[in-house]
Amino acid sequence: MNTRFVAVVCFAALAACQKETPSNPVKKDEAPRASVAVPAPAAVAEAPTLLPGPPAAPPTDSLALPHDPSEPVNHLNRSRELAEAGDRSGALVEARRALFDDPKDPEVLATIAQLAERLGKKEIAVLALERVARLDEEDATPLERMARLLLSLKRYDEALKAGREAIVRDPVDPDAYQVTGRALLARGELTPAIQMFEQVTELSANHGHAWNNLGYACLLANEDQAAVDALTRAAELLPGVAYVQNNLGIALERTGRLDEAMRAFTVATELSPKYVKAKLNLQRLEQLASTGEMPDQQELDDGSADASPGIKSTLP
Repeated sequence: MNTRFVAVVCFAALAACQKETPSNPVKKDEAPRASVAVPAPAAVAEAPTLLPGPPAAPPTDSLALPHDPSEPVNHLNRSRELAEAGDRSGALVEARRALFDDPKDPEVLATIAQLAERLGKKEIAVLALERVARLDEEDATPLERMARLLLSLKRYDEALKAGREAIVRDPVDPDAYQVTGRALLARGELTPAIQMFEQVTELSANHGHAWNNLGYACLLANEDQAAVDALTRAAELLPGVAYVQNNLGIALERTGRLDEAMRAFTVATELSPKYVKAKLNLQRLEQLASTGEMPDQQELDDGSADASPGIKSTLP
């Protein structure tokens, strides 16, 4: 028999056996493995549908007064008519209704500020002037008016901020320096206040109130001769103002010019017979003349409604 033929036949038979035998036969005592199912990807939860809520309420305008916009009324014209008739409260209400129709009307805002200031509603006036100032970023006047109102409300930090911004807007406006100086004075910052008042007198040599404020600040800083000079000028420019004469009297008293001081206090009491501070100062000097003794309290007056209390005399 052909040896080569036998080898080929055996090789073919062996290959056939390998095809029929499983590659991983199960052992006799072993249970077949359970097939492991591949988990399906988790379903993505859908976001819940949100129901639409009510629309957000518009911001409340603290100046405007809501009204029925369908009313065929020109509220600004009605405000003017009421103001001419002497009804300023009603005029202010109508002006604030006009602002509801047009929140950025500068004429309406100016009307509200003017009426509120005359009625003594200072907070409303401040809000209106602040908006006027924002509408015209070159005009210093609304800021000056606002600063004066803030001073009267004793909101000195805000007054100082408004005054300084007014100076930036108009560096040659004496009133901007004047109101800024008053704010500094109210905060007790004497040196910068004096500098502000000096700037006013340089820009406007006939500004009598600035000369008085300068003299008043110099008295607080114990610069007595400078106070005499400033207050003498103030008295020349404001001869009918009693508190200027009173402050001049104190400056003269501090520099030893007692006869002139007594005359200044006398003029102050003649100009304003109910002016208590000038009367007290006059009585002090009269007591000195008659007894040689004098109380140590001088009644200095800054000329505002919230005048400073008396200050201690520096005389021996």
